Amino acid sequence: MDEENATDKDISERAQKESVEETTSFSIFEEDVEDLIITSTDAKKPSKPRTNSKVKGLDNTSPPLFQTEIVSDSDSSSLDGEIPFSSYFSEQGYVDNPQSKSLDSKDQTENKFVSSQDDELFFINNQNEKSSSLLSSQIDETTNTKEDFSKSKPSMSKNNLHSELNSTTESQLKSYQVKKAIITGFVIAGMVLGALKLGSLASLALGMVVVLVAISEAYVAFRRAGYKPAALLGIVATAILMISGYYQGTSNLALIITLMIVFSFIWYLSGVLSSRPSLNIAITLLPFLWIGFLGSFIAFILSPTFSPNNYGVSFLLAAILNTAFYDIGGLFAGKRFGKHRLASNISPNKTWEGLLGGSVAVLLVSALIISNIHPWNLTSALILALAVIVVEPLGDLCESLVKRDFAIKDMGGWLPGHGGMLDRIDGLLFVLPTTYYLVILLHLR
Repeated sequence: MDEENATDKDISERAQKESVEETTSFSIFEEDVEDLIITSTDAKKPSKPRTNSKVKGLDNTSPPLFQTEIVSDSDSSSLDGEIPFSSYFSEQGYVDNPQSKSLDSKDQTENKFVSSQDDELFFINNQNEKSSSLLSSQIDETTNTKEDFSKSKPSMSKNNLHSELNSTTESQLKSYQVKKAIITGFVIAGMVLGALKLGSLASLALGMVVVLVAISEAYVAFRRAGYKPAALLGIVATAILMISGYYQGTSNLALIITLMIVFSFIWYLSGVLSSRPSLNIAITLLPFLWIGFLGSFIAFILSPTFSPNNYGVSFLLAAILNTAFYDIGGLFAGKRFGKHRLASNISPNKTWEGLLGGSVAVLLVSALIISNIHPWNLTSALILALAVIVVEPLGDLCESLVKRDFAIKDMGGWLPGHGGMLDRIDGLLFVLPTTYYLVILLHLR
């Protein structure tokens, strides 16, 4: 009985001791699991928490202990000596099946791979979207730039080409005009000097051609402006005046002018021209008195009655040389130095610098050339030069005044590079009567 009681007591004490050991073991196990979870969580914190990780053999209804991030054996080395999760379970007897352990490790690796693959795909998709949007914006920008360039390039190229062609054409045209003017000038000079060399009659013939061409240009220009002058009457009267002036001098001058005025009225009274007779009579008389009468002083100077010693050629040569050199000097000085307008409302191209250059040229040609032509001397040549300096620019300005009034650029185109004949002798028309009366005043006949 005592032995049975002792046995029962031993069994009871042994049971209590085993119960205490199991309780202690289980508490130690719980503490170890908690430490492992904390260590595992601190060692690897994911950038994006994964809440639905699955362990093979456990469902989603398992306690929170098993719904943690799975760390594979390959990553256990990063836990600073901590026991890997799967190894701990194996050692504690919770993973008895080796096949189950390999399956769990495989699933953990697959889960980690799938998770990281998802992150990579998410990142790649994000980058692709950004790249696509950036690329599309760059394509749009490039397209717009190309469209703008394609629109602007033709116009710019066209404008540049047009300006280059214009500048090239203008420079070539100016060069061509200068060459033509020089050639024409030499031809005119040769003809004039040849006629003067041949004598008074040859000079008269050339002078008549020049004056008749000039007055014809004036009548044609006035007709283009809308007027109806009696051109034939004025041309015939000019020819008669020049012929009479050479043979009779100025004795028939008053008669011819009187007849010209009377026949101008008769011309319109007879009905040959009936539109606005008063205005057209004035337009008829203007070229005759301006070009025909003043141009007839060529005949008056060459007339034997004016110079019995036959100095008429010398007097005419002095008038022509002064006029020509004034135009040449004024042209080059005005082109090179011209800044101050002489009469901008009448002739914008004429400058004070051109006037000064022409004056210097006249003084030089008078002192160096004309003074050596008999019967001129230095004094008379310089007096003539001073008179020419005053009257020659007046002749230029008077023609410019008429052309501006009638909106005419050039009176004609007979002389390449020079315009019309009247454009070349406009100053000479004022120099001829000045020379005529100065010769009388200085007793040079």
